[in-house]
Amino acid sequence: MAVYSITDLAKLTGIKAHTLRIWEKRYNILSPGRTATNMRYYSDDDLRKISGIAMLTQRGYKISHLTELPVEEMESLLANVTDSEWINAESLDAFTLCVLQLDEKKFVHLLDTNIEQLGFDEMFSNILMPLLDKMHSMWLSGAIKKIHQEFLIQIIKKKLYQAIAVEDKKTQILPIKFLIFLPPRETQELSCIFLIYALKKKGIQVLDAGSDINTIDLYHAVVAYDPQFIASFVQEKSSKAYIEDFLRTTADLKNHPILLLSGYYAQDLMVHQDVVRVMQSFDELEDFISTIIPFSSKN
Repeated sequence: MAVYSITDLAKLTGIKAHTLRIWEKRYNILSPGRTATNMRYYSDDDLRKISGIAMLTQRGYKISHLTELPVEEMESLLANVTDSEWINAESLDAFTLCVLQLDEKKFVHLLDTNIEQLGFDEMFSNILMPLLDKMHSMWLSGAIKKIHQEFLIQIIKKKLYQAIAVEDKKTQILPIKFLIFLPPRETQELSCIFLIYALKKKGIQVLDAGSDINTIDLYHAVVAYDPQFIASFVQEKSSKAYIEDFLRTTADLKNHPILLLSGYYAQDLMVHQDVVRVMQSFDELEDFISTIIPFSSKN
């Protein structure tokens, strides 16, 4: 069981610690335990309860009313919030609650509703990516289990592959080729899949080389596919050495593809600036892509 300080609860629910202390004292809604040094700590049940209360108070429910409700009735209120109420600034809270409850049916319903209202790209960038960051932070702090992260990741992957399948049906293809890969031990799979979706949406040809591939095989893939651009992520230190080995392996290529890199260690590879471009954000990558599309379309 994960344990939280009141500061942890405040960060995870968006309710100020001062407000939580008042609620605890006035309404007795939390049941903190005590450490050996008499410090308060809170449980998973406390986190779920406060997350639910936070969502309902943001929608106009009074805390004094909510604290008098049986657990079943509060859960019913949360389950019956209308679609129009979900689609607002509190969407992140709504998705978080679904993940905590491992409620796939509700999560997918919210996802589809947000896609319909916002569009896939905006929903992914403004809701799912921040949600992934939040879930990762919660997992690192012990607030959620690995299953919660996997629950979220698997649903998002399904949606991304569905979106890619739609783009694959397009007949207008540009003469631009990207090869996408991940160095071993990198965990940016979702970012890679979304990049593939974004490129295919623009009519760009993409080869996904995967993540479990050595630099020699990657070299042969580059020779066979002949892409103008290669994109990858270097968030792990080991990825830097992998990329440097790959660049040594491909040094003899006459028309070396431009290597677009993003991640913590990407900047360290700028010493190879003749073939490496560092992308600080996905927006920067999209801006770069927009500059090459008109040029290629004319040829």
